[in-house]
Amino acid sequence: MRAVAIACFLSLGIVSGCSGVADKAPGAPDAAPPEPAPPVVEMREERPVAVPAAASGLQVVDLRGELATSPRPFARWAPEVAIDDANEALATRCAGGAGSLHATDRPEGENFEAWQTRVRAYVACVLGVAGRASRPLDLQVVTASRATSRLTRVEITYNAFDSFQGVPQRVPATLYLPDAAGPVPAVVIYHGHGEGRIMLTDRPGSAENVLAYRVAQDLGYVVLAPDTRSFGAFQLQAHDAYWRGLDPSVDGGFMGALARDGLQDMSLLESLPAVDSGRMGVAGLSMGAWRAIQLGVVHPSLRAVVATGLYVPFRYLFSNEHDGCQHLPALAARLSMEDLGATLSANSFFAQWGANDYFYGAHDAAGALARTRALIPSADLTEALTDELNPGVGHQFIAESIERYLTAKLGRGAWAPGG
Repeated sequence: MRAVAIACFLSLGIVSGCSGVADKAPGAPDAAPPEPAPPVVEMREERPVAVPAAASGLQVVDLRGELATSPRPFARWAPEVAIDDANEALATRCAGGAGSLHATDRPEGENFEAWQTRVRAYVACVLGVAGRASRPLDLQVVTASRATSRLTRVEITYNAFDSFQGVPQRVPATLYLPDAAGPVPAVVIYHGHGEGRIMLTDRPGSAENVLAYRVAQDLGYVVLAPDTRSFGAFQLQAHDAYWRGLDPSVDGGFMGALARDGLQDMSLLESLPAVDSGRMGVAGLSMGAWRAIQLGVVHPSLRAVVATGLYVPFRYLFSNEHDGCQHLPALAARLSMEDLGATLSANSFFAQWGANDYFYGAHDAAGALARTRALIPSADLTEALTDELNPGVGHQFIAESIERYLTAKLGRGAWAPGG
């Protein structure tokens, strides 16, 4: 179908009076840039999204001046987690001198909720987001088109948190807005290694399986699918060169930069009147799952966290066998993956796997899940931890299961599932 000019106001982030806008299915070419003017996405008065500073007993420090003299060469990792002096120093400072934050080492008399608060503060400190607030977004609409008769796809950019080599950066993203009478749930979805967000929006049959489009269309949710630094259209330099130039002992390295961009993602969704900010979630595959876990830990307001194809022990995740961009040795100095999962039980956490996923079978994913459940003292919280093993599939999103989970945790969107 031919591209047509779009000049309409997206009231409440919802399409209004947009006649003559071409439908666009996943995989079809993008619509031509709108003429004479791009549409406007209405936003609430922007309020910075902040990550709380460390809780009592934890010390939040800025290590930039002390440790960030120059990027250190990234050493080859041992098969087990290797924690060098700089990362141990970060761990010690963020933990306020505590030697362990493991759930099994909780001080006598400390309740589980207080421990979860300490874990969230520690992770925020390691990632370099503790006490920080999102930057002004300066949201810009690039193009807009009808994805279906009741769903609009908007290509946008907004300010990233960190600059690159002194140059401010912009996050390129796809935003799906359903036609609705009022605010609806919202989900940010992170891609894994590969081509970037295009696999969430235009690549049926890929590992990401157009999950962003499907959740928006099937559930009537607002969905944000951003590109990750050094992937897709968010080009800085080659991915390997980029992450190796970032020291994980200083503001969390590569994963810390992504966590700070996550502040921007949260701020964007919360600024849209189309979004019910009390019903928000995050999902990710592989590297994106690691992003989702971290975002859920530092943002307890997220009511649904989906991690597909990554929930494995740190002894593998932070080893030579796994991509070094995701290594956070300071976390391993005081916590385990199981501790993070137990913390996420307060949000609601869904660990999803394909039975044919190499990472599942070879790296004790089932054991990690069992140990996580054993850490949770409350039956109610245990029920908030969901996992699923899907036969016949590998390292990929299973969209139908994710949609059922999101509906159960976030409720109805602009229309009933399948409606």
